[in-house]
Amino acid sequence: NVITGVFVESALLTAKADKDMYMVNHLKSLFKAGDRDGNGNINWMEFSKMLRSTEMREVLEAVEVDTNEAEALFKLIDMDDSGEVDINEFISGCERLRGPAKALDLTVLKLDTRKLSEKYRKHARLVESHISWTSNFLLNLARQQSSMHESEAI
Repeated sequence: NVITGVFVESALLTAKADKDMYMVNHLKSLFKAGDRDGNGNINWMEFSKMLRSTEMREVLEAVEVDTNEAEALFKLIDMDDSGEVDINEFISGCERLRGPAKALDLTVLKLDTRKLSEKYRKHARLVESHISWTSNFLLNLARQQSSMHESEAI
């Protein structure tokens, strides 16, 4: 029984590795076909055209993503928010979405957190600049009043 268990486990791991390799090769093939201008990146227009292919719809079905969520998917895969996806972003993005729906939820959460963090940083910089301006204004106002009092005293 132990030998049979080890054999079955080994066979399952080999099958998973083969399936993973097939998926990566399939994604590379899809990416190359979708990169219409040959620049090594896929933009939203190219990605939306890819969604018309049976192969791409099968990949999305395999990772349990509805094609109606394609724009959100593209934004999730575009990790650097460049508006384009290179082959590494495409493959790693699709691989992250594999598995239970929880993976998609976590990916959406990661994107939302990144956007909120950037929004917070921009707001913090704005507040800092306003505080700096207000501080300089008050300092100059105090200097002006001080010099006026000195002039009146003379």
